[in-house]
Amino acid sequence: MDQTNRVGHSISKRRPTDLTIKQAASINTHPLIRKLELQLRRMKRGSNERAKALRTLRKEKLRLKRSLQETIRHEWTDNQAVDDIEREWNPNQIVEKGCCPQGSAQKYLVQALAAKCDNTIEGYYRRRNNAINAIILYCAVEEGPIIRRKNASSAKPQHIYGKDTQEEGPLQEALKTALKAIRVKTEKERPRYCFLCVGKALTLQPDDPLIKDLAREFYTSGDTAKHFRRCFNVWL
Repeated sequence: MDQTNRVGHSISKRRPTDLTIKQAASINTHPLIRKLELQLRRMKRGSNERAKALRTLRKEKLRLKRSLQETIRHEWTDNQAVDDIEREWNPNQIVEKGCCPQGSAQKYLVQALAAKCDNTIEGYYRRRNNAINAIILYCAVEEGPIIRRKNASSAKPQHIYGKDTQEEGPLQEALKTALKAIRVKTEKERPRYCFLCVGKALTLQPDDPLIKDLAREFYTSGDTAKHFRRCFNVWL
């Protein structure tokens, strides 16, 4: 019974899989991180000592992030056990389902499909056209833009969001890190990023909140393989 509950909790869509923006920002206020950042500012740029301190800072941030994720998951599992018992006693209880925030294209799609029908023929065609445009816009987000082949003389380099931006935000920094991590050099390397999701993130706007979820790092390479198989089966 305990094993069944653990498996059910691990595959639950309401199970927290990543930190929120507020939770991730709390790592930077940790006393150890502040101490390492202060030491880093006092070191000379380009020195081996500063490079070593920078690696230590990144490792500590990653360690604290994983530790916080595990703590949140354990707390959620404990609270979920209480919710399961309450649902057994009260089967009619409504359970709130967790979901990711909708993007602009998804909101536009839902509004267009749920729009009220008009009694006039012009209103009907207007509603139909809005729904078609919303679906086309959302397909570009879900599947990526269509790449058209051009002649060599008229070919121009395509713009990829995040490549030529002068100021990189946290989303672009995370995407840049993920893009480097998926480029393995040997067969023994096992990346912890999904290259399909990273490729999809490259087609989004630089400030799209979906980039954070698509460019996330998995805990182990095995988790990456499981995620890839799930995505591959869905796309098939």
